[in-house]
Amino acid sequence: WHYFSFIVAKSVSWLLNLISVSTLTFQGNLPIISFEGFRAGIDSPCSGIESIFLFTMFYLFVASLDWNIFSKKKLAIMFIPGVISVFLLNILRIFLLFLLGAYVSPNLALGVFHTNASWILFLAYFGLFWMWGYKWMRK
Repeated sequence: WHYFSFIVAKSVSWLLNLISVSTLTFQGNLPIISFEGFRAGIDSPCSGIESIFLFTMFYLFVASLDWNIFSKKKLAIMFIPGVISVFLLNILRIFLLFLLGAYVSPNLALGVFHTNASWILFLAYFGLFWMWGYKWMRK
């Protein structure tokens, strides 16, 4: 997860620098981003690895339900952009967390948003992903 955290931290820091100045430092392997007085580490829950794992498990589950309906080639092809986009969604989530923490409330960002944004965004994304890709993946 350290590599994923590093990529997330670099990406979020780059996005934040489009708005104002952010700094990226490290405490051992843990990336720390500071932005407009808000500071947080990008630990394993923020690395995106859990979202990738969950996406993979849900993907395989849905694929197994309609295994005979799907083109196996298209099913394999769609997995790649699915995993990449769920990782990008995680970067967006962390970016929004920093904006919320810096401009609204650190407690709200690290409490309610951090706890709930991940599963809400993931479920919404997964539903849209299958709505969009289901017809294309069929034989």
